Amino acid sequence: MTEATLNPEATSVLSPQEPWPGLEFYREEDRALFFGREADAESLVRMIRREVVTILFGLAGTGKTSLLHAGVFPKLREQNFLPVDVRLDHSVDAPPLGQQIRARISESARKRDVEEASRSGGTQYDETLWEYLHHREFWNKRNQPVTPVIFLDQFEEIFTLAQNRPAIHVFLSELADIVENYIPEAVQKRLEQQRATLHFASERQPYKLVLSLREDFVGRLDGLRTLMPSLMHNRYRLQCMNGEQALDAVSNPGIEVVEDSVAKSIVWFVGTGKVPKEPPDRRIEGIKELEIDPALLNVVCRELNTRRLRLKKNRITAEQLEAGQHNILEDFYDRSFEGLAGVSRIFIEDRLLTASGFRSTAPLEDATRAGLRPEVISELVKRRVVRLEDRLGIPHLELTHDVLTKVVEASRNRRVEAERLVADKEKRLLELRQARKLQLIFLAAALVAGGLGIFSALSWYSSHKMKALVSAQNVALLDQKQQLVVAQHGLEFAQKQLNEIKNEWLKQNGWSTDLIKSSASDPPVVEQAIQANQQLQALPSPISPVLIWYYQKKADDETAMRTLIQYWKSSGYRPETPVPISDQPTDALWFHGKVPVTDLKRIALSLIRAGVKLRKIMHLPGGDAKVIVGFDIEFSDLPRWTVDDVVNRDDFDSQRSELNQGYVAVNAPTTSEAAKANDFLEEHRIEPKTTMGGKTGIRTISTSLMSLSEAKELQKDMQAAGIRCELRLP
Repeated sequence: MTEATLNPEATSVLSPQEPWPGLEFYREEDRALFFGREADAESLVRMIRREVVTILFGLAGTGKTSLLHAGVFPKLREQNFLPVDVRLDHSVDAPPLGQQIRARISESARKRDVEEASRSGGTQYDETLWEYLHHREFWNKRNQPVTPVIFLDQFEEIFTLAQNRPAIHVFLSELADIVENYIPEAVQKRLEQQRATLHFASERQPYKLVLSLREDFVGRLDGLRTLMPSLMHNRYRLQCMNGEQALDAVSNPGIEVVEDSVAKSIVWFVGTGKVPKEPPDRRIEGIKELEIDPALLNVVCRELNTRRLRLKKNRITAEQLEAGQHNILEDFYDRSFEGLAGVSRIFIEDRLLTASGFRSTAPLEDATRAGLRPEVISELVKRRVVRLEDRLGIPHLELTHDVLTKVVEASRNRRVEAERLVADKEKRLLELRQARKLQLIFLAAALVAGGLGIFSALSWYSSHKMKALVSAQNVALLDQKQQLVVAQHGLEFAQKQLNEIKNEWLKQNGWSTDLIKSSASDPPVVEQAIQANQQLQALPSPISPVLIWYYQKKADDETAMRTLIQYWKSSGYRPETPVPISDQPTDALWFHGKVPVTDLKRIALSLIRAGVKLRKIMHLPGGDAKVIVGFDIEFSDLPRWTVDDVVNRDDFDSQRSELNQGYVAVNAPTTSEAAKANDFLEEHRIEPKTTMGGKTGIRTISTSLMSLSEAKELQKDMQAAGIRCELRLP
């Protein structure tokens, strides 16, 4: 899949039959369908022309990005300005922010056939952003000078996403130089050392700058006023639409698909939360004074239009609005994942939203490594739940709009709540089992005793124990048989509820239906997965970006392992997937070098949570810090590692010595070496096991587990026979 296939910016997808972008923003190509913000666009253009720097702010969902692209950009181009939209990439390995702006200016000029030239003759590769903007000239096809207008959209990400604080300080200093027209300190030093002067006029500022950010971050912006006093002036607050503006935004672009009366009802519904019995009159004060969230308005219009297209109707009807008035935003989000693997929803909720509920971004490569196939990503973009942003040639995924963050956060919280319910139901089920067991004991004792006095005493004792253990049932039991029947029904109901909650939790954590079914006959796998998840929540943050090699196995559950890889990635690890080694299920974890114990525990517990029956954790000497999963022979004769085994280990360098077992292994790079090892073992009546080493093609010939003393003796004999081998511990 190419970037053009995914990138929603490649071409406009809006049309008179589909005139609303939902949570996407209107692009410059959509200006013919952009209504309701004409006065705002005119005011903002005047402010941009008047001053060097302009601040645009407004609440999330007011449509700042749409206003810029579809309202302001076209008007500026008509007046010989070059709009340059910049979305800064704040990832750790991204180029310096000032360099990103320069690259985006040059790219925007090329795309619009604007010639870029230097006033000082020749490019200076070490020049500052201030120098670049002062000595560059831009000319259009009519040989007219063009002024670049740099739009730093979603500027609040400086405060929410920036991970490299020193780099931010450097950038803010660069920004102050171009805002206040300070000659950068580096330039002054260079001129003094070279005893030179500037080769261009520095008094004039031949550029414009627009910072766009959410209103709740204006206070953070004000904190920069000492560095950049100009940020305190020339500000424009974009407010929510009033009813008349909203009606223009619905009826004008939707002239082919919605009647005026229905358009009024839609606006009234978005503004009040109620569908009117009669269409409100546009002339009455009520509709004009409504406060409308443009993002929500667009979602409602697009959702209604999607249903119209699905029903093959010519126009949106009042009946459709009546039927779809509840939970449109939640339905939009839930429906975005229909027919897609659960890993896609988990990736979006865990990677595209910060822990504090802000939008974040993730490289497209991370999504594919986490198991999201290209066609799935393309479908998510098409459904408008995410969009693809190009960050200096590297495509990134992000949520389409801030208005989705609450819905996504609520969905993520439900997963956490489901995990809590599983733990609570487990505890309740244990109490019910204890109660049932107690009832059976006392009922049998009463029937055998046969004596009324003994039966009464036993019945009294059983009743009080039952009240203590099953007080939540609050059932007055008449006799021991009735108690047994009620307890049996309660136990069955609780078990059914618990199974439903467990299965839902397992699905949300990537377990496929097949894996859930197969694990039904092995309950400890599920119980251990739940315990592992609880322990993962209690672990401290990952310590180091560990490299993990996971050798994929056909026998492993594909969906569960995709979710696992995504979890590793979200934890800061670096998973890679070499070719498979063998077909048996993954059951071992090996590690090289000094991998922190906390990280080993996290990786081991995440394997158990994914349904892996982990039987071996072993340290391999030498090499860089690395964890290897799936590079193993089958260890089905070893006991499983439990969650307690993992959590209670202080280190993993030494193995579980209580087994007092080992085996001998031979790495045979040639056929003759493999044959020699096989012949030796067969002569000694030891059945060899052979596995192939994927890309390396190296055979590993190993014995079954035996006592440690026998394994050491065999190793000596094989070495005496000229066979290179090693003793391994389980």
